[in-house]
Amino acid sequence: GARVASLRSAQLLFQKSRENAFPAKMVEESVELFSVQEALEQKTGRENAFVNLSLTETIHSVVALAALPPEELNRSRSGGEALTPEWCHNEAAQIAKRFGVSDKRLWRIRIKAMGASNQWEQLRRLAGTRTRPPVGYAPFAEAAILGKRPTEEIFAYTEKVQDLEKRFDLCAKAGASGVNGGWSRALDVAAALKDLRRLHLVRLNCGDPALIARIDELQSRLPM
Repeated sequence: GARVASLRSAQLLFQKSRENAFPAKMVEESVELFSVQEALEQKTGRENAFVNLSLTETIHSVVALAALPPEELNRSRSGGEALTPEWCHNEAAQIAKRFGVSDKRLWRIRIKAMGASNQWEQLRRLAGTRTRPPVGYAPFAEAAILGKRPTEEIFAYTEKVQDLEKRFDLCAKAGASGVNGGWSRALDVAAALKDLRRLHLVRLNCGDPALIARIDELQSRLPM
């Protein structure tokens, strides 16, 4: 289309100078992404659903499509093999590979997209596909907190976060989001860390007299 022709012209101009090697590469990637987006719109029957999105947004949108029921996923298409949730995830992985997206970055995009589109059962399965996901469990916990998931689901992820400082941040985030038991768990982690600053943060924000009394007792025993 006209946009591709315009990008190609810019690419040719940049390629004439060594100083413009980086802009030329950027234009080349833009042309390639645009063609991928056009192909996606054709495959999915979704006009203007992908064009003008960033690479991250494109991958995110393809993963999010997997949440749709089969009839909705295939509603706008004419002919060809039916799309499935597996197709969506495989297509996202292929796009990521084509543009050199790292494994960790792809996992983060997938987790966010699955959380945003309520693919919670699939997200739990994804968390259990490896001994430990390459991005750890914090992104899963963040998605669950943002998605206002049940308490036990959120804390199933936070308990797997080995870094106690990260675990504290997640529990505090849960508490600040109104998750029952969030501040209590944040307090437990702060106590394990013997961290006065974090104890003070919980005290300021928890609004729970019983927790405040626990914190005051802990602070009196910890060295200043």
